[in-house]
Amino acid sequence: NFINNSQGIVTVFPGRTSHAAITSITLNKPCVVGCSNATINTELGVVTFKGDPDVTLKEGELVTVDANGGCIYRGAVPLSDSFIKTHNILETVSRAMTPEQAAAEVERILGERIDIMTRETGIRKKNISGVDKAVFAGKNVLVRLDLNVPFSKGQVTDAARIEAALPTVKYLLAAGATPVLCSHFGEPDKQEKKGKSREEVYAQHSLRPVADYIRANHLPDLVFHEGSIASSGVLVSKAAIVKGKPNLIENLRFAIGEKENDSVFARGLAGLADGIYVNDAFGTCHRRHASITGVTKHAELRLAGLLIEKELKYLGGAVSEPRRPFVGITGGSKISSKLGVIESLLQKIDTLIVGGGIGYTLLKARGFDVQKSLVEESMLDTAKKLLQKYGDKIVLPLDFVVTDKFDFAAQKVGELRRDVKTIPEGWESFDLGKESLDHAVEILSGAGTILWNGPIGAFEIKEGSEGTLRLAHELAALAEKGKTVIIGGGDSASAVKIAGVADKMTHVSTGGGASLEFLERLTLPGISALDSD
Repeated sequence: NFINNSQGIVTVFPGRTSHAAITSITLNKPCVVGCSNATINTELGVVTFKGDPDVTLKEGELVTVDANGGCIYRGAVPLSDSFIKTHNILETVSRAMTPEQAAAEVERILGERIDIMTRETGIRKKNISGVDKAVFAGKNVLVRLDLNVPFSKGQVTDAARIEAALPTVKYLLAAGATPVLCSHFGEPDKQEKKGKSREEVYAQHSLRPVADYIRANHLPDLVFHEGSIASSGVLVSKAAIVKGKPNLIENLRFAIGEKENDSVFARGLAGLADGIYVNDAFGTCHRRHASITGVTKHAELRLAGLLIEKELKYLGGAVSEPRRPFVGITGGSKISSKLGVIESLLQKIDTLIVGGGIGYTLLKARGFDVQKSLVEESMLDTAKKLLQKYGDKIVLPLDFVVTDKFDFAAQKVGELRRDVKTIPEGWESFDLGKESLDHAVEILSGAGTILWNGPIGAFEIKEGSEGTLRLAHELAALAEKGKTVIIGGGDSASAVKIAGVADKMTHVSTGGGASLEFLERLTLPGISALDSD
């Protein structure tokens, strides 16, 4: 009588009746869920269950289905022995004992299972710095990195991810290990679907330029194993790994089994090491790929690298144990893409400053005329409920930068007006005005912890970048005064780099989508798969 839970992937489709529905492809059989108070948006690939508050699930999102209770939980609930046999509870309360004794016994059972779930999904993971260095001496260690860096004409153009990965590699080398480095690089499978030959795809997505860069700038004795990964799997043997030197194998996504989380491919990767696996690719920890989750089933020791250790410390710590007041800043174009994070943060933070398309959607939900500004019409009911429940925490824009013509693709705007309180008819806003920014800075000045995720304007266009760049400089100044300032990856990380203040922040996350998912759930598949501390 285990609680019947199984994990699945959401797919959204119109129901055969007027009801909306989702399909969760579970570990045992498909489970179709639909209800009359749900609406779907097939264009965005989301289904929204109306309630207090609304819950929106995205296509491709991982869920856990409780077939007995008729419930769906967002995220991955561990499937080992975290669930409680229902007859344990029934037996306990039916025994001849006092109500107080029964309550204490039930609490004990629940406590045991909660401890298991905490270990599996929590942020306290074993990391390389917490293990005796002697464990690594003389051993091959498989290290998953994120070396998916931008490059042009065969040259690396932004080495930030490489630089972030180096401390873990150097730590293992100093401990006497032989690091076997692996990473993905772009999406070669999509290029093959476009009709390119396998030779062209291999040439364009080889990790050789990354290996050349690392050799030239950091690790001159790096050994690159060309041809070590192919569509069929791992083509390099453990005997070919050069002991005592950093070894880099080819693009993991050359193998069909990587994205499919194929157990044979995962076993082949694990076979290059001596039972030790290190994950330091935070930006891909939200993927259930062979090199992220599958390989952990074939390793004896599963550790976090120094970069993931830092991400867990700051992202996890900021949300679970913040210095208060805890102030969040969110922006970006669509509220639907960040609804889970917004709902999760609003339960924990003291104030949420809102800008971008998310701000315009909330403003319209409140009754403000935003004219042609970017709004998600399908999310207005959800926005109203957020304001009803958390209105005392949400800080909306007070004034705007507006234009009569906005062409994002061409990076052009028409006539420009700044710091206006009412948006003229037919115009649209694409950045915040001075009063809004001054108000935000005043709030931030009193914060203990600040978390920023999403630009507050169209910062990619010069005319729309002023608000985001000013915010970046203000946050850098606050960080230098001792406040904890965390940048949640993605466009926010790009913004602080453009502003030239990334190194002044307390922490800039290396994850994009991974940061969003982690902030929402405080775990990721790749994190859960590591050994707990």
